[in-house]
Amino acid sequence: MMLAASCSTYELSINTFKERFSDVEYSDFKEVEVRGPFGEIYNYKTHPSETIELIAKSGEIKNMTVKPSLEMRVTHSGGKKNYFYFDKVYLTENFLYGDRTRFSDSFQKKIQLDSIEKLEVQDGKKNFKYTKR
Repeated sequence: MMLAASCSTYELSINTFKERFSDVEYSDFKEVEVRGPFGEIYNYKTHPSETIELIAKSGEIKNMTVKPSLEMRVTHSGGKKNYFYFDKVYLTENFLYGDRTRFSDSFQKKIQLDSIEKLEVQDGKKNFKYTKR
């Protein structure tokens, strides 16, 4: 399960998310290679952002390096939650798209931005590393 309690969780303002990702087209995504915890290799496209501005619970602003171990929790206004790998989320026409797996793009979910109450990001400390970015 993603977003374990032992890791620091940061909030990502919805406005910051929109500002950072609204001009990024899927065609701008970069092909990356990621090595998993058992040495397995994954190849996929990720958004070009290398850092993201997050808000700690104390209110402090932190710039975090985007890496494959970052996870995002999306909380809907009704309380429902979805979990994604942060380097596999993107925005188009007021929808957030995210992947819950590295194995296939067929597990992609589409969420209307107006239904999102909160975005949270944390480093899940899983042993995924970029080998080519």
